[in-house]
Amino acid sequence: MPISPLSTNTDNTAIVLCTYNGESHLKAQIESLLAQSHPCTVLAFDDCSTDSTLSILKSFESAQFVVSQNARNLGYVKNFEAAISTALAEGFEYIALSDQDDIWRQDRIESGLIAMSKTKKDVPHLVHSDLSVINETGEAVAPSYFELRNYRLSAQRSIELILGQNGVMGNTILLNSALAKLALPFPDKLHVHDYWLAVIAELYGTRILLDQPTAQYRLHADNASNSARKFNALKLNPARLSFWQRAWARDFKLPFMEDNRHEAIAHLLESKTLPPVDSKDRKVLETFYQYLQLKPSRLALIKPMIQSDFLKSGWIYRFRFTLAMLLSKRYR
Repeated sequence: MPISPLSTNTDNTAIVLCTYNGESHLKAQIESLLAQSHPCTVLAFDDCSTDSTLSILKSFESAQFVVSQNARNLGYVKNFEAAISTALAEGFEYIALSDQDDIWRQDRIESGLIAMSKTKKDVPHLVHSDLSVINETGEAVAPSYFELRNYRLSAQRSIELILGQNGVMGNTILLNSALAKLALPFPDKLHVHDYWLAVIAELYGTRILLDQPTAQYRLHADNASNSARKFNALKLNPARLSFWQRAWARDFKLPFMEDNRHEAIAHLLESKTLPPVDSKDRKVLETFYQYLQLKPSRLALIKPMIQSDFLKSGWIYRFRFTLAMLLSKRYR
């Protein structure tokens, strides 16, 4: 196995692997973590699995692969919060996040650390990337998750884009300790951990996008992530209502409205512990929060939303958004 030119020291980099009933694909994921070209310590946190997940984890247990099990089930967001907190408390300078069912490229950690090495250590930084997509059996589904989901992510800073469509996938994240300290503790009722980490990095530090996939993202019926559930809903539920059926019922779902992200934005606007946000960024936060509350009125909100990067691009998408804003009875 090639050794990273950065360092042969495993003491500064941890991979936090959070698991729950992941026996089906866990072994392949662990093998890809242990095969990283830059040596790391893997900290595995099992969230009270009821299948063979814990025994699989323990079969890999070593000084490099440390296994613990939660005293009670926390849910995957709180499990990642506890995992990041533990890695930070144990003195790791860089922390990578791992799901239980993907397959990492051998240079996933190394490429992230090389990108991070060009930055100041005391500034919050987050490195992330695109993913290729595979199915349950490992067959290729798509070469780019960003293209599959029509994400317009770039390396350019954009608070609007990260607050709205986002696209920063947790299973590609490498963060430094400065970001971990700033992002913890997570807000109550946070819908997904990677959303919060990306927003904090965009507001207070640097988000670094690598220009190639660093892992194979396995999409299947039991994925925990919101994006995977949305994708699976389209593929696994052909009986879902058509656009015209929803139009007749005036039952349109509005983007970002049903995943509790308003709780995270409220936390940012009201926090007494986070650093102050500059006036321009605060205005963006307030605009997005007004949309999430549908205040002062839907009609007044359409123009600032259409003109922003909160929404995905494309006139068809934005036309449907406008129609939903005007007609949907779902949020009354």
